[in-house]
Amino acid sequence: MKRKAGVLSNSELVSDRDAANRRMNDMVRELASFRSHYRELSEFTAPRRGRFFVEDRNRGEKRHKSILNSHATTALRRATSGMMAGAMSPSRPWFGWDMMDKDVLNDPEVAQWLELLKHIVYTIFNKGNFYNMAPTMLKELLLFGTGAMTHEDDFEDVARFYAHTAGEYMIATDSRQEPGTFGRKVQMQAYQIVQKFGLANVSMAVENNFKNKNHGAWHTVNHLIELNPFRDETEAKFSSEFQVYRSIYWEENTKNATDKHKFLRRRGYKGFPVYVPRWEVTGNDTYGTECPGMIVLGDTKQLQVQERELAKLLARTAVPPLQAPPSARNHPIANLPGGVTINTSGSGKYEKLYDSTDPRIAELGRDIERTERRISSGYYNDLFRAITDMEGIQPKNQLQLSQINEERLLELGPVLEQVHGGWLAPCVQRAVRQVLDAGIMPPIPAKLEGQDLGLEFISALAMAQRSVATGAIEKTVGFTGMLAQVGVDVTGNIDGDYALREYASLVGGPVQLIRPQKDIDAAREQAAQKQQAAEAMEMANQGAQAAATASQASLEEGNVLSEAVRGAADSAGA
Repeated sequence: MKRKAGVLSNSELVSDRDAANRRMNDMVRELASFRSHYRELSEFTAPRRGRFFVEDRNRGEKRHKSILNSHATTALRRATSGMMAGAMSPSRPWFGWDMMDKDVLNDPEVAQWLELLKHIVYTIFNKGNFYNMAPTMLKELLLFGTGAMTHEDDFEDVARFYAHTAGEYMIATDSRQEPGTFGRKVQMQAYQIVQKFGLANVSMAVENNFKNKNHGAWHTVNHLIELNPFRDETEAKFSSEFQVYRSIYWEENTKNATDKHKFLRRRGYKGFPVYVPRWEVTGNDTYGTECPGMIVLGDTKQLQVQERELAKLLARTAVPPLQAPPSARNHPIANLPGGVTINTSGSGKYEKLYDSTDPRIAELGRDIERTERRISSGYYNDLFRAITDMEGIQPKNQLQLSQINEERLLELGPVLEQVHGGWLAPCVQRAVRQVLDAGIMPPIPAKLEGQDLGLEFISALAMAQRSVATGAIEKTVGFTGMLAQVGVDVTGNIDGDYALREYASLVGGPVQLIRPQKDIDAAREQAAQKQQAAEAMEMANQGAQAAATASQASLEEGNVLSEAVRGAADSAGA
């Protein structure tokens, strides 16, 4: 029997539910080896981050018991703020458009259309919750090496973003070693499930809880986003279930026979709606590693030991242990944290058990400072606070400051590429598709039809990274000028047009600032024609002046000759 257009058959649904369960279990096993490491990272740096059990929700108990020195927590917060301000600050533009044909961007109609598109995308990010979720995403990336954010369509805000924490989600990679599957297990209350998916789609257990007013009963829900095994471009016209990627929800541990093959929701996406930037990937590993949180974990744990020992030394110094005569046996002295030791052979007076006036507190304090500096350096705090934390007289000269920052930015370069390529670029591209699909933009200009519209990141960190390349241009042009000063004229070897365009692109200058090449060539040709006309006029003027001078000289010479003839005639007559 032929399947109805846009509808999956019962046998397909039954088989699909079983396959989805197997896929989810495989991903859970893949994550298992990371859970203990994630828990340790969370315990000593950010105890409220990470979810390591399905029931790990809304826990209000104390979780900071392992933290005596919060320097790592502060360093993580500072790194998060620095990355946020440097890569995607809401207070300044951080992306623009780029194309192979720069002249198209200079077309007035195209420029106006692209400016409107950029304004709408920025508005979506500002009015929605992107800038609320971004710091959470960055903190996950810095601490656990992997971040995850889903990007959903939203009726009110066009786009809605949800950041996830380590342990609550699983990922798998495709043949290109890029994240292409996302799964998670979450607990939801009965009324939440009914509100989100509808009463007709829930299991009998949830339906009974809801009808019996047991709205707070918790149930585990699985969520899987992956490449759609039923993708079909023709079928996708009838239902989103047949798009390239699909998102499916189903309840776990359903006991009713019918519920075991039921889905709460099935929907599709044209592209993968989850961003999973990873700090560093080793081989064909799935999850990121070598992030700042992992690198400084040893120092973070050592710092807690050092802080505990320092507290002991300070306590012994403030209230040292005592020794007392036997007569004080029945007279305990309440002077915590010090203790009292009965000395039967003592002098009969209360005195210190040992000399605690020099417990080497200063040395331990300096050791703690060294550990804190290693943690700060691991979280790139020295980069984000390059001027504030600079030693010596401040500020140093601009050249030295720029050279120091260039060295530090080279370290941050690889992760910035991950943030751009694995998160921000697809996020902006998906937001553009949402804007175009919503029909809130004017028709695309004819010159943009069929053109690949690229992205150009112009954030503070991106511009700082490019400053390394602008330095090379400046040095080359400067050396050319130096050669010209000593008589070696090689200025004609420099392509000034290309140098200017490349420099403007690297520093994020507006595209409209540089005139199109055809306009420049036309202006130069017009100027050359004017120059030629002026030179021709000048030559004509010079020729006319020379002719006039020659004529005047000839006339004067004739006058002189005439005078000579008349003089000779007069002499002969006489």
